[in-house]
Amino acid sequence: MKNIIIGSLQHEGNTLTTVLTVKEDFSFFKGIDMIEKVSVASTIKNRGYEIIPTIYANALPSGRVERTTYEYLLSELLKQIPDVKTGIAGVWLFLHGSMELETGESGDAVTVEAVRTKVGPDIPIAIVLDFHAGISERLLRNVNIICGYRTVPHIDIEDTQIRAANLLIDCIEKKKIPESFGIRVPIIVSGDALTTNNYPGTAIIKKLIEINNDEKIICASYFNGQPWVDAPHAGAAVVMVAEKQDEAYALQKAGELRDFVYSVKDEFKFKNKTASPEASIDYAVKSKVPCFFISDTGDNTTGGAPGDNASFLKLMLKKEVKKALVIGITDSKVIDACNCLNVNDRFSCSIGATLDKRFSESIDLDFTYKGTGYLRDYSQGNDIKSVLLECEGISIIVTQRKYGCLYADVFERFGIKKENYKIIVVKLGYLWPEIEELADDSILALTAGATPEKIETVAFSNIKRPMYPFDKDFNWAESSL
Repeated sequence: MKNIIIGSLQHEGNTLTTVLTVKEDFSFFKGIDMIEKVSVASTIKNRGYEIIPTIYANALPSGRVERTTYEYLLSELLKQIPDVKTGIAGVWLFLHGSMELETGESGDAVTVEAVRTKVGPDIPIAIVLDFHAGISERLLRNVNIICGYRTVPHIDIEDTQIRAANLLIDCIEKKKIPESFGIRVPIIVSGDALTTNNYPGTAIIKKLIEINNDEKIICASYFNGQPWVDAPHAGAAVVMVAEKQDEAYALQKAGELRDFVYSVKDEFKFKNKTASPEASIDYAVKSKVPCFFISDTGDNTTGGAPGDNASFLKLMLKKEVKKALVIGITDSKVIDACNCLNVNDRFSCSIGATLDKRFSESIDLDFTYKGTGYLRDYSQGNDIKSVLLECEGISIIVTQRKYGCLYADVFERFGIKKENYKIIVVKLGYLWPEIEELADDSILALTAGATPEKIETVAFSNIKRPMYPFDKDFNWAESSL
């Protein structure tokens, strides 16, 4: 029998927030139930291999993963891997690349090291990583094939999973045991300043694909890193997969891409307009477009912020904004308070700052309860119970758990219409495709929080120095992982 072990343990970490990620934050499936959560089953079977499923675990971006939670997830993954290696041809893992543990370690590096120990040195391991993965030497030395997304926003997740599976099987059938070679790019770029449909992101991906077409290179990937992770593996990296005999050539090609990225380091720009919180609101109010979107970027839930900061709502009320909708303030106690209410009942409560008081503010107000809905959780867990409130001309969707507004069905799930609002506030950085299509115009409000867009304001203490933009005059070509 030719068997391939598959598994997925995904979490995007953010070390700036104090909120730990716990077991209840993960959607979790194991055995046969996990197969439909990934996109490679038909590819593997069509190429004549059987699947040994392990686990699928995924949580929304947030703070470090609690130690006992990670130990449980890792043990569940390892338990599903057979102790007898006969018949195992390879391992395919879908990770993220920026899971940070309460212990201070990279969760992804610990995971692949544990899997390598379990399966031994001779079975090839392929992993799928997010564009915002952080690359360390510990990660590289334990895997053979690394495939990263090539799009931001990420629209090639399924394609990347399939590409990694095909490359793994190609190497198995050609009896190749490749290695992954990495070069550090000593820059930290805000995640919202690098999108792959704008220069220089377009040029990076073009050069990446050209390198990938080289017959000596099995797979080429560029990683921006998670900008809100304070760790030695923070920053960008280029990774080349090649056979050991081609290591020097692979590192040369990686160096060429690194040199280009560093040469355009000052050209990374936000796709959208940016402004202070106050100026963003003023701009939206004066805009002539029907519906204007504002990103509360400092509390971006897709970057790991808790989503519980009510400071932007407080500013809108102070400026007496009307016909506005704020989507996704996290506060489970407000949900509980609404359980016994009827539509149009009025009540008083505090909203916000229930998760991370380091950055978040609360606000005490009188609200009108307008209904309950269930929003889609993009980590593939259960829908998120939410309530719609109104206060002084502003509608607010409060969620039981943190929510990333990625989908246009947020309106129909509450029976409301986008056309009823002049201003819509979301807790994102760049707008995800479905939301971007809804926006007649938009702006990034440079709010404070766990996901600050002004990366130079972050007091990093664990990153490798030198690092741009914190250091300006250094021999960047000698930087290593």
